[in-house]
Amino acid sequence: LTSVLSLITLPVITFFMGHSRNPIESLAVLPVINGFVFLFRSGAFAYQEVAVALTGLHREHEAEVRRVARLLGGTASAVLAVVALTPLADLWFESVSGLTPDMARFALWPVRILVLLPALEYLLQSQRAFLILSRRTRSVTMGTGVEAVGISVTLAVCVGGYMMLVDGPRHR
Repeated sequence: LTSVLSLITLPVITFFMGHSRNPIESLAVLPVINGFVFLFRSGAFAYQEVAVALTGLHREHEAEVRRVARLLGGTASAVLAVVALTPLADLWFESVSGLTPDMARFALWPVRILVLLPALEYLLQSQRAFLILSRRTRSVTMGTGVEAVGISVTLAVCVGGYMMLVDGPRHR
């Protein structure tokens, strides 16, 4: 159920991007941004299993697992920040990803906003591992559900509110 809830957010995000300001540009850079940021947060997905395996049945190695999660998450976010906040971003988005200079600039601020996501992903996955070890898997599913609803509501309010402001006068 957790995986299904996580997968639901992808079409919801795509739907709202298609109805947002600059929908063509937003939909064009969305996979580039997602793919790029995923490079830095992908290790966290495996970290949940590592944390479950290495923490111990009585959580005797929890402090070490938390420390490594902080180190890996901090490093991943720092490296992402180095790319996103320097001219390396132009190199990545234009030369590697093949975006035009205008589209690369359009993608830059969303990537800068997502700089902390890898660190947060490591934190989330280690917390999930500790919940699993405590046999509180329902909390993991509930948390994923809250995340999916939170993303959907935030997009509905932000993009929906924007569309009401823009489209409102046309419908009168």
